[in-house]
Amino acid sequence: MFIKFPANWKLSQAHKCAEEFKMKNIVKGIFLSLLVLMLISMNVNAYEIPIIAYEEPTPSWFEQLFREPLDVTGGSTAVDTVNKGSYVDFTINLKFYHDCEKHKLRFYFMGPDSLTRISNEREAIYNYPHKTGDVTTALIKNIETNSISDSYCDKQIYLGVFHYSYYNGVWNLENSRRISDYFVLKCPPLQCEEKPIGSLYCDADGDVVQNWQFKDCDTAIMTMDSCFDRGCSNGVCVDLICETGPIGSKFCKENSVYQRYGLGKVVSICKYEDRLIQQCAMSQKCDGGQCINTEYCGNGICDAGETHNTCPSDCPPDWKCGDKVCNSDETQSNCCWDCGCPEGYTCINNVCEPSGCSAGETKTKVCEDGKTVIVTHTCQNYNWVETQNKCPSGGNWWIWVLVALIIGGAGTGIYFMVRKKR
Repeated sequence: MFIKFPANWKLSQAHKCAEEFKMKNIVKGIFLSLLVLMLISMNVNAYEIPIIAYEEPTPSWFEQLFREPLDVTGGSTAVDTVNKGSYVDFTINLKFYHDCEKHKLRFYFMGPDSLTRISNEREAIYNYPHKTGDVTTALIKNIETNSISDSYCDKQIYLGVFHYSYYNGVWNLENSRRISDYFVLKCPPLQCEEKPIGSLYCDADGDVVQNWQFKDCDTAIMTMDSCFDRGCSNGVCVDLICETGPIGSKFCKENSVYQRYGLGKVVSICKYEDRLIQQCAMSQKCDGGQCINTEYCGNGICDAGETHNTCPSDCPPDWKCGDKVCNSDETQSNCCWDCGCPEGYTCINNVCEPSGCSAGETKTKVCEDGKTVIVTHTCQNYNWVETQNKCPSGGNWWIWVLVALIIGGAGTGIYFMVRKKR
């Protein structure tokens, strides 16, 4: 027995199969798209919340009658305070002065007293065409606050906005504005890692100590080892052999000659004292461990025991701070560049400063012009490290070059004038 099918049966079956295949592809495509979006979302959230930028509907002409004229022109945020590390949203009012295919905002945070940017600059693009005269409201969501410095905690933070329109194939600046609405930045209490700072050294009591930083960021000197009935040297307890009697050369102090004497070991410390040897007279100055008469000072001759310290008008200096040699007239106080510093101190800008530092600390120096300030040292791994920054030198050399050219040119002109007259 044969069954007869309509002539268009095969064609209708083919259409049915095609529709089923098409539906399967659509479902498959939707599933893959959702999977990709989920993966993208997970990847973004792992690092930073993305900026969201969109527009509110453009108000009608009737609604615009009751609006203040705009030109990037204002804005607002719905919060009064923001914790550092959180995200903040702003609403920006815009007016367009040119037909455009799309537009964008570039924005950053500003402090209360200046127009200086205090955060990273960000960008939001709005793929909405506009015609001249359009008024709209743009929204920016998820502006990060982590890049604002801690120095602006508890201060008013404003948003600076640049508005660009895209036409004739390029971005064109429409307008810019510091948004008058602001928020106060709140910072969590400063948390520091509890850790030692710098190296071990000996204190005045002969114990091994070290600078420490605590979680509240306070610092203190901690005793690491008590060298009872022993001595301390270079941050280590040792059995000391203390000198007795005169030590080294005679030296000057308070216009008198002194000698350092060792008193031996007292408890756990080597004790010393400076003993007065000779008090110089009113007509004398102490230098090089002796009293030098000054009645010949001013005769233009470096004689009668005079030195640069006792009579600089007659005797030029025979030393220079910074020549890497600790000369007789140099000390740790007046030239630590050459004579070094005591234990627990570092020579910074020719001043003995306590060793050890905290991350972010710097040391600066005012240059000879009285205006330029340079950073000479930064804190790295809790120790001071030189930056190699140098003060500008050479003065206004270009002025002297210009003067030389003018004088040279004038001299050449005079020469040819005289020659022509002849």
